[in-house]
Amino acid sequence: MGRKEQTRQRKTDVIEAALKCFAELGYAKTTMADIRKYSSASTGSIYYHFKGKEQLASAVYIEGIRSYQEGLLAVLEAEKRAKEGIAAIVGFHLKWVRNHPAWARYLIEMRHAEFMAGTESEFKELNVRFAAGITIWVAAHMKSGRLKPLPRDIFIALLLGPCQEYARQWLAGHAVLEPDAAVKVMSGHIWQALKGDKAG
Repeated sequence: MGRKEQTRQRKTDVIEAALKCFAELGYAKTTMADIRKYSSASTGSIYYHFKGKEQLASAVYIEGIRSYQEGLLAVLEAEKRAKEGIAAIVGFHLKWVRNHPAWARYLIEMRHAEFMAGTESEFKELNVRFAAGITIWVAAHMKSGRLKPLPRDIFIALLLGPCQEYARQWLAGHAVLEPDAAVKVMSGHIWQALKGDKAG
């Protein structure tokens, strides 16, 4: 591993250690010393990448968003069919939450935290890229009649809104179905809401 890769990996290790600390201790009670201990990085190494806890906390948030968005777009780009693509999106969302519960909780709980103020530009850029990726895929299927020609905001709300609400319930321990079972149920209902007149 080269020097650049080592530096990148060290930064990733610090971000993951911070997430672990925030999940176990809470953001307010976590100190940079706690994060240093969990990451096994030196104090100098941590402060080389991050000026303080607030900047590190925002980096944790941005990295979680990036991981989710890049993963979902990769799954979507690999699926050319409309019905299967909708199921792939639902499946990815619920399974990502199941596999990354600490990150999922953090993204839900910390979106409007004060430390996020300095990330608005980067956050907006990520969301624009994410929306564009989904729009390109959706537009082709709307044009063919396999998906309903809905406005983008309504389409996204019908597609991801139920996924986000289920995720909140599952993370709170209130969900009746486990994620794998929920994917099957939700995919079918969401497809019925979004399928176009020419859907097979």
